[in-house]
Amino acid sequence: MKRFILIVVVLAGLALGGMGLGAYWAGGIAEREYESARGLLAQDPSIEVRALAYDRGFRQSRARSEVVVDGQVARTVREWLSHAFADSEALTFRLEDTIDHGPVFFAGTGTLGAARIESRLFPGDTLTDAFPALAPDQPLLTSETLVDFDGNSVVAYRVPDMDWREGGMMVRLAGVHGTAHLKAALDQVTLEAYMDDVLIGHPAGRFDIADARLDGEARALSPQLWVGATRMHVGRLRLDDGAQPLEVDGLEIMWTSDAEDGVVHADLLLASDASRTPELSLEGSRVRLRASNIDQGALQQVLEWRDAVERGHMSDEQLTMRVVSLLPEFLRRNPELAVEELHVGRLDDDALRGRMRAGWSGREPSMNNPFAIVSGLGLELEVAGPEAWFESLLAMTNERAPAGDHQTLDQLLEQGLIVPENGGYRSELALRDGSVYANDQRLGSVWRLIGGFLMP
Repeated sequence: MKRFILIVVVLAGLALGGMGLGAYWAGGIAEREYESARGLLAQDPSIEVRALAYDRGFRQSRARSEVVVDGQVARTVREWLSHAFADSEALTFRLEDTIDHGPVFFAGTGTLGAARIESRLFPGDTLTDAFPALAPDQPLLTSETLVDFDGNSVVAYRVPDMDWREGGMMVRLAGVHGTAHLKAALDQVTLEAYMDDVLIGHPAGRFDIADARLDGEARALSPQLWVGATRMHVGRLRLDDGAQPLEVDGLEIMWTSDAEDGVVHADLLLASDASRTPELSLEGSRVRLRASNIDQGALQQVLEWRDAVERGHMSDEQLTMRVVSLLPEFLRRNPELAVEELHVGRLDDDALRGRMRAGWSGREPSMNNPFAIVSGLGLELEVAGPEAWFESLLAMTNERAPAGDHQTLDQLLEQGLIVPENGGYRSELALRDGSVYANDQRLGSVWRLIGGFLMP
């Protein structure tokens, strides 16, 4: 989630032209300070600013640059528009800034400031070729940035409305706008973003989101690691990949994270009023997850390595090996992952409920014998609900099992894997000291069970 906030802020900074400049205005605007801001943007491995020009005037300056976005953002767009993009193509934009030198009067607040920056973001050739509706002289986004004498900035942005359909392709944008507040050091940000309606479709699928709002605040522990709080509400979400359409109404996402004494804690809440697929319809679902005692130094190292992968300086295989080598650093903090709340269903008395907690006992792991690491793991899993839910879960399991290994609820009862409760069933599973327990009944060593599953 930190990554999501960072991508939104950095891309908005590029688009809004001047987000990254706020920290470098103090009594005037200088070209060398603009270059320093460009260097800050370059810290993100997926962003490159090219061919920067800065024309300094007495009362006004103009800046022009080409922005290249690659990495996961570009890959996602290319997947959706695979017919129009080559595998290696990045996304290109043209950014034009007009900077009014201070002192500038800010009408909204009635105060004087150091600068006002008006920005326009235009599509590059890769986007105009993919979307004929995009004209190279029509901005994708406009913004106004107000910078005070302390270097703090406020950015208001807006995306022009659009409704275009052609040859199975469609793009509809309405009411996309927002505001960001940044501290001068660019280490704290507060963001409000709105989307009344966004629809992107092509012959293989579509994405539609309506009545969406994002509120977030974050502070930087490092260029890679941010903590804070984010809340997103989506009135309606529609996803269709051509095979499994999904509809969600009243989606809520809340993410909080913080760091203290060298460890990071994070909470995630996902909730919806209703969700539907062709096979399933749910109401009032929610899940809350928590990760605790994550070693900050080890996490920082992993994020730096991931940036190296994005920049092409490290392979995915090298990243995996290095992350494995950091396991002792992670485990010495006794990390824990928990599903603190699980509620899937229509009403409280007709819902699937559960919880899960996985943690490390604190024993020193031996990297010479990675299999022994299981002995230090602890796991608790509890699921309860009406019979219909357990029948559905069992049916999904049987679909993936060989015909001779199909199970029935009666067999699970006989084996002690489920027990009756309030007209439905309950199952409690645990992993302790390398042994697996079901409803307080020891089933055997985890390795014995895994061996029996792999070699029946």
